[in-house]
Order: sequence, then C-alpha cells, then structure tokens
Amino acid sequence: MSNPVVFNILKSNAVIYNAPVGEPLPDPESVQAGEAWGGNWTRVGFTQEPVTFQYEDERTDIVVEEVLAKIDQVRTSESAQLETTLAELTAEYMALGLGGTPATDEGVEELEVGNQVLLPKRAWGLEGIRYDEDGVGQPLRIFFYTATAQMNGELQFSKHEDQYTGIPLHVEALADVENGGRLFLFQRVAAEAESA
Repeated sequence: MSNPVVFNILKSNAVIYNAPVGEPLPDPESVQAGEAWGGNWTRVGFTQEPVTFQYEDERTDIVVEEVLAKIDQVRTSESAQLETTLAELTAEYMALGLGGTPATDEGVEELEVGNQVLLPKRAWGLEGIRYDEDGVGQPLRIFFYTATAQMNGELQFSKHEDQYTGIPLHVEALADVENGGRLFLFQRVAAEAESA
C-alpha cells in the first residue's frame, strides 16, 4: 500500500458500451476518457439511475481435525454484474434486455419478443472518469468479455410519479471459457493517453 492520494478518489457517473463478443478492447494508450471506444463498441444511451458494478463469490472452508480453526479457504463460485435503468425508451434499448431484433418501418419501431431459448451474448463495458492533479480526465473501465442482459424489473407508466419510464437493465458476466475462464477486467488508466 502507498500513501493516500486524493486523485485516486473517483466521483463520477459511468457510461455503458457493448459490442459483439470478441471485439478488441479500446486501447488505453490512445482512447482518452470520454472518447468513443471505436471498433464495434456502441455507446448505450442516457441512464436514469447510477450504473452499479458488483462482484460476488462463494467460498468453502478447509478444516482439518488437528486444529480448531479453518486452515484455508477456496473460492467455489463467482459472479459479476452491472445494473442501471436506461432513460430512453426505444425498441433498440428494450432489445438489450429482452432479445429480439428491433425493426423500423415508415417511422414505426417494433420489437417482437418471445419463444427464444438461447440468450444473446455480448461484450459489455463501463467507463467512469477521474481527474489527475493536472485536471486531465483519466478513464476507469470495467469490461465483461461475454455477458447476457435482461430487463430487471417493471416499466412504470404514470403521470403522478416523480420518475419517468425507464428500462431496468441487469448484465451478468459469463466466464470466457475460450480464455481460461476470465470473468472481467478492471482497468484504471494512470497516465495521460496519447492522442489518437
């Protein structure tokens, strides 16, 4: 551990991106904070609620007869997820959590949903921005190599509530079995990126 550094404190919203599974991650050396990630990474629109990230694991104790206390622990399962509520109500954003393919014809958006057994998988990422001692924004990014998404709650339509209708979205990371079972990547850029 090093001495405390105030510029390591992050007070930021986060933006969300997704891409086809296997899409290269944005280059931390050239993609600056707040810039589009490029490639096939697509920014997901405005969010109504904070973006949350959570990692959980389950562990088993190793206990032997010779001593009273456990002598070790091993991880037996793990999960990572991100959640938010999308502020824009469109067929494209509904499809992120429900599956299906949105279609637009003569100004009408449609999304047919149902009877789909296999869940679509995509790569997902989020980006927050912290500022260094020179006032330069530095990205903090979390990437899910492969994940499923679902609509995680109800759509509420009301003239009397303070909130407007949003799409609750839950993204669950899956093990990247093609690459040793990795689950996610945490990336904190600590130096100014070179201009692309």
